[in-house]
Amino acid sequence: MIPDSDDEGSRVFPDIIVHKRGKAKNYIIVEVKVQWKNSKSEHDKKKLNAYKNDLGYLFAYYIELTEQRKDVLIEIVQ
Repeated sequence: MIPDSDDEGSRVFPDIIVHKRGKAKNYIIVEVKVQWKNSKSEHDKKKLNAYKNDLGYLFAYYIELTEQRKDVLIEIVQ
């Protein structure tokens, strides 16, 4: 995991998780941000990647909302 002290101690608590409760089956983790309020996108992506690798999520997505639908960013975190 990326320590909480990384990037000034900010944490990422995912906005959406899809998993099987009580089982070790983690499917999807999603973080959603608005473009005009997000200054730590790289840190958020690192945290999502750590969740994916450490907790075995199959997919991790970073979504950045904008005022124009055509400009919305949806990124698969590797």
